[in-house]
Amino acid sequence: MTKAISFFSILMGVSLTGTWIVLLSTGKVPELVTRPYEAWFLLVAEFLTGLALITSGYGLHSRRSWGLHLELAALGMLLYCSVNYSGVLGQQGNYPALAFMLTVALLSLAATGFFVMYLKNEKLV
Repeated sequence: MTKAISFFSILMGVSLTGTWIVLLSTGKVPELVTRPYEAWFLLVAEFLTGLALITSGYGLHSRRSWGLHLELAALGMLLYCSVNYSGVLGQQGNYPALAFMLTVALLSLAATGFFVMYLKNEKLV
């Protein structure tokens, strides 16, 4: 179970940061001009989430003691970011991207639930 969750976290972290790097490098973030404070704080939150997901996925996969705790925090960060950004995409009328983000939110919620059940079964919480 932990291997699947660690893989999910690393995949989501790389996808999240990679997507933003591509969008930024191609100039596809007009909000940086129209709403710069909001956009920069969103980017900071997204990159911190990506970093937390990659780091916690590595920690969980390599059985580091801190990996368990960071994983739970990182999954919570992913859930928050995906729900929040779903609202942004819905407001823009970008329904295919909205459907994708809601899927990410549901997957992160499921991963969190499975992870909490694993921790409970292993008597780690």
